[in-house]
Amino acid sequence: MDFSAPFRYSLGLRSGYFQLIGIRMVKLTVRERESIQEAVRRFRKLVERSGIKKEMRRREFFEKPSETRRRARLRAERRTKRNRLLGV
Repeated sequence: MDFSAPFRYSLGLRSGYFQLIGIRMVKLTVRERESIQEAVRRFRKLVERSGIKKEMRRREFFEKPSETRRRARLRAERRTKRNRLLGV
């Protein structure tokens, strides 16, 4: 059996239709003598590792470009502070 879950996400509603941005596929082939519960567990892990859930949460609400830059700046500041403390 071959289970596949297409993932389609959009930036938002524009003129009554969703703008398709990208498609990510997670495919799972159920192994011989593998229960459905085990296959579902493996599927969940694949989805999590592929970053689909993280991407969905990130795109759930619109983020202004200034907020994106602010988050990136704060992330860089934390990184430099951590490197300075570790002596890297």
